[in-house]
Amino acid sequence: MKRKAIGILSVIFMISACEDNRSSENINVVVPPPSQPGPVQGKTTSLLITSTTGGTQGIGSWTTYDSETLSENGVVVAAEGGPIPSAVALDFGLLNAQTGFAFNSVTGLFYGVIPNRLRGDVVVFDPKKDSLAHVATIPPLYIANSNEPLSHYFTAPAISPDGRSLMLIAQSGGPYLPQPSVDSSNVTSGALVHLNIDVSSDAYGQFTPVYGMYEFGQNKDYKQRINKVSMIPLLASTSMGDVIFLVSDFTASAFSVSNNNQLNYDVPAKAFSLTPSDNQDWSKPWELVDINSNNLDTDDVNSVLGQPAPLATYDAIRNQFVFATEEVPDNTWIYQKDGPTAAINGTDIGVFNSSRGAKNPVATVRQYGADNYLLTAGEGPTTTPELDAAAFFEITNTDNLSDRARLNAYWTGKSERLVPVGLSTSRSTGYHFVNATSTVGANQLDNYIVSQFWGDIDNLPATSDSDFLDISLESLLQDAGVLPSLIDRYDYNGLARINVFNGNVTDGYLINGIPAIGGLVDEPRADRYVVSFATLGGQYGHGAIVKYDRVTGEVMSVPLGNATAGFPTGEPLQLESGIVLGGTLNLVGAGLNPQRSNIGVWALDLSTKEVQDYALPDSDTVRNGGSWYTRAVRPPKRFAKTENGQIWSAVVYEIFDPISPFIAGADYSPYVSGLVSFDAQTGKPSEELYLFGESESILNADFTGVVAQGDILSFITPALRTEDNGAKGQRMWFVDINDKASDGRPRSNFILFSPDIDSVAAGAWKIPFAPTADKQSGNFYVMTTAVENDAEVRIQKIVLGESISSATSLTTVVSGPNEGLSDLPGTPLHQASDGLFYYLTTNAKLMVFNPSDNTTSLGADFSDNTLITSANGFISEPEQGVIMGIVSDSNAQGAYISRRAFSYNIEEKTWFTVDVTQNTGAEDIFLGITAIVE
Repeated sequence: MKRKAIGILSVIFMISACEDNRSSENINVVVPPPSQPGPVQGKTTSLLITSTTGGTQGIGSWTTYDSETLSENGVVVAAEGGPIPSAVALDFGLLNAQTGFAFNSVTGLFYGVIPNRLRGDVVVFDPKKDSLAHVATIPPLYIANSNEPLSHYFTAPAISPDGRSLMLIAQSGGPYLPQPSVDSSNVTSGALVHLNIDVSSDAYGQFTPVYGMYEFGQNKDYKQRINKVSMIPLLASTSMGDVIFLVSDFTASAFSVSNNNQLNYDVPAKAFSLTPSDNQDWSKPWELVDINSNNLDTDDVNSVLGQPAPLATYDAIRNQFVFATEEVPDNTWIYQKDGPTAAINGTDIGVFNSSRGAKNPVATVRQYGADNYLLTAGEGPTTTPELDAAAFFEITNTDNLSDRARLNAYWTGKSERLVPVGLSTSRSTGYHFVNATSTVGANQLDNYIVSQFWGDIDNLPATSDSDFLDISLESLLQDAGVLPSLIDRYDYNGLARINVFNGNVTDGYLINGIPAIGGLVDEPRADRYVVSFATLGGQYGHGAIVKYDRVTGEVMSVPLGNATAGFPTGEPLQLESGIVLGGTLNLVGAGLNPQRSNIGVWALDLSTKEVQDYALPDSDTVRNGGSWYTRAVRPPKRFAKTENGQIWSAVVYEIFDPISPFIAGADYSPYVSGLVSFDAQTGKPSEELYLFGESESILNADFTGVVAQGDILSFITPALRTEDNGAKGQRMWFVDINDKASDGRPRSNFILFSPDIDSVAAGAWKIPFAPTADKQSGNFYVMTTAVENDAEVRIQKIVLGESISSATSLTTVVSGPNEGLSDLPGTPLHQASDGLFYYLTTNAKLMVFNPSDNTTSLGADFSDNTLITSANGFISEPEQGVIMGIVSDSNAQGAYISRRAFSYNIEEKTWFTVDVTQNTGAEDIFLGITAIVE
């Protein structure tokens, strides 16, 4: 077998911009001044916008704009590479993940989702060019006014026959489903989502939920609901039109009592079909198909026994959907459900129990002849392979199950073995292609790494100087027991096995989900290409797209992950040298060294247009009688320059402390804030690191930013440990970096913001952003968003004493809606050149705070009456008297329509906006504009 690796992805440019459709009737709106013709000579001030998911590959971009008109100057740098999948979420059996690609028979391209833990990126793979291109990042989508956006896109998609629609399954999100009275948990069921992939359409790249699984559960008993769907959508062309067939998951309730029907709260799986209400426009709502038969209830949905296998098949001759389910402990059931038809069938659903040895069904598939095949994953190492190994069975015309082949190649006699997880069959040739992956997956690799940091009875915990930190990925995988995956071909007659790909660290190690098969009709061989998706391994360690060419016999590997610095996040800072410094969510090559932190900082040289990244320092934390490895887990979002010229930022670190969880009464607080310094010329992190505060939750620990007043730094950390007054809340720290104690640490002080009404802030807490320093008075201001357990926005003023250890005073200067604070802040306070403080609310209002009389007022409202406008990031004053920032517009379903940069003239109180959608992304969670000198 020939094998070749593709090192750098070639790019297909597939991105479209949305036009700014704001009304021009607002009297405060002015037309942006015209751009100046011709090149600008010498150094000029430009505006920089960074995007975490921008660029042609959706993994980061740096774009500059004209400082007066906000017109685009051009993309300075776009990160090269591909999206990064969440390998743990795709482990076999962990989250019912059956990811993969689908072939577009119109264009000859393969489409798929590279999923992360919540949503993911839709990509397109060209098998002729071996190139991967980014189509769109899946935004948070809301249906039926639900609180939880659609998420968990862990299955392969389906493509419409005309090649214009990509149909996705979201396994989670949407309204809460009915639950039994004994169960108070919140359960969601996801939706069927449409994505326009017609590059000639104005709606290209737009997502639309077309059927919420909750819709069937409305006004019904919880047992009759449609739960989440982890089956791969089966698109079938029937006599009644195109339908998607699905079987929802079986849900076992923790409140059920064995062998007691009266206390059985389990929710059965449901088999059903959906069809578009408009065959010409699949983005319009879909509906259940009327099957016109003796179904088990009267609503076109059938309850079935057990958990469904991920892949079903359609028998066009019999007009039947054939699928398998597993019922604990050993029963595998085969179902034959009639498809939609104009005539009423005598029976809707036939079922029979399988023969002995058919355990853990994976797929049913239409064989080259007239029969269907069943593929099973088999069972563990306690019995014999003759009965319990993975196997192919034939479902005969007489509805019997015949043992055809035992897949002993996957059998190891141990719990660590390979199991088939995906199957696709070429209808043109009859060949079956099987993806077999390791039962020990990425989750166990992560657990193994953590176990080395924690240590055990035989091994001391690994620390920052341990050789373990530099062990190769291949050695890590072997030590953790993760087996390399296989892609195999089985012929249609005797099911003889031919291996076409062995997983390896170079080309892709852990294959996930189904193989996709396809090729245009002019290819020299039908169904020429087989495309699979691998996590772990590949050139950058984050997996790869693996293509097998049936004509040449070559396997091509297209790596995932960023080949160059990418995933920029937060507010950058330009250094005196001209280098621009910012945070990154993923370092180049981080997947090859998962023991260390994957986050860091980037440094952009504007003169060469080159960007490189740097790792943040790690350390060891001494507590509870031991020295524990400590690494960064969240990148810096803001930087501060002190009076002595030093550059600092606050970064979330994790301490791998194995002792605290086992100390009676102790809070396990592994997350701390680290003050990190950076070289003032290059931006490279130094080894100077100081840790402050503790948190049991990484989300609570991720407060945004640090601010400098002279040589004093201020930032926020959680205070989840009990303080002397018995309260919990947040600490606002003050650190004098020039005043070092005998142990070398800078001296510090803090104020506790606690929900305790007797606290210094009178119950005010929940601080979303770092404080802001008043350049005129030397005081600090910070916004709190709750009093005790009630939402209420306040502005607090903090006055420091003569030394860092002196007492500080805190005063509430603005309090609640009666004083103009009715909306939550979406950005930190920013002091402008007029001495006033400005901030955006989460609903895109520009608010003004005057510290001289402690009043607030509305500066501008950037909301769009036809859409939902929001803000989350930072604002700036790139030139004196002009406030700039970015707001986002979305529709009622939560899909982002556009992102607009605004320019607000402080003196004239006029403003205009410019669309910047093309160079920003749905996952940009801290957007803003930074002035730079080129």
